[in-house]
Amino acid sequence: MYKDSLKLKGSVLIKHIRDGRVIDKREDHNLIQNIGKTSLAKFITGEFTGNFGWMGIGKTGIGGPDGALTALVAEVGLDGLTTTVHQEVTSKVVTTYTALIIETFTMTGSAVISEIGLFNQLNLAGSTMLARQTFADLNLIATDSLQVSWSIVVS
Repeated sequence: MYKDSLKLKGSVLIKHIRDGRVIDKREDHNLIQNIGKTSLAKFITGEFTGNFGWMGIGKTGIGGPDGALTALVAEVGLDGLTTTVHQEVTSKVVTTYTALIIETFTMTGSAVISEIGLFNQLNLAGSTMLARQTFADLNLIATDSLQVSWSIVVS
């Protein structure tokens, strides 16, 4: 009897860049959200269209991993203030069994960031979060960049 199993495994690399230099780097596995798993199952049947080509950053990554969350706890924009939109990803690469999604957030204001999420649309309202990662506070100031490389492996 042949047994096959399908797993999703995410990891994320975060680089805090100031004046062209990496001043902090974090790498960890991340959680694939329950709603994200459901969306991928719906994709197979054609009930879910689109892609997970948007990212968001948040300032209150409290509580750590929680698969039941459908949004970031306190998403902020590049100015460090509340936002209603995600940032579109500029780089998506698929290799054998792996999706690599890369985005750089360049701040126009200050914010303490402690969570990031991967989403399926521009607007927060009605979006689906595939994956989320929380981390210790990163203190970003205007002109700082946060480069996020998200890897989702299907095995």
